[in-house]
Order: sequence, then C-alpha cells, then structure tokens
Amino acid sequence: MLDQILTGLVPQYNWDNIPERELRPGVTQKVFRGDNVVVGLTTLHPGMQTSPHSHPYEQIFMIGVQPGLRMPLGSRCSAYVSSPMTTVWPALLPPLNLTT
Repeated sequence: MLDQILTGLVPQYNWDNIPERELRPGVTQKVFRGDNVVVGLTTLHPGMQTSPHSHPYEQIFMIGVQPGLRMPLGSRCSAYVSSPMTTVWPALLPPLNLTT
C-alpha cells in the first residue's frame, strides 16, 4: 500500500512515452518538467546543424555517444567528452560548434 501512495506522489517518466520534437534538422528532443526543473533528452544526429546560443543558467549534459563529442568553451578552447561522462556547462557560455 505504501508503494502505491509513493508512486502517486512521486512522478515517473518513461522516455519511450514522451513525444519527440525536432528542434532543427538533425536535432531531436524529449522534455519533461518538474516544479523547478526541466529535464531534456536531446539527440544529435549525423549532419546536424549547429545553433550557437547561451542560457542564463548552467546545464548538465550526460554524454551517451561514442567515440565522443567536442564541446567548445568560448572561442579559444574546448573539452572532449565521451560516454559515460557527465559535464556541467557554465551559465552564459555558448556552445559554438559540436563535433563528433
């Protein structure tokens, strides 16, 4: 009985049941929201178009790609990340280009 009560109080999300939307050619995303957080699953497909931008908040990326992904940190340096790494992207730092 306690499990049923907790299941009703704690939302559960199955990625397979969340609708996917295309953000731009080669980039798809699934998103769900809590009261104070947004969680997204973004998929980068081969030949994707980049779109430099920034956010006023930090972002957390969980990398699930092999061999990896190069994420520029401003215009002079970059970080290479690969699965199963997680990285925290600083606020207001725009990704300039993503290269697999």
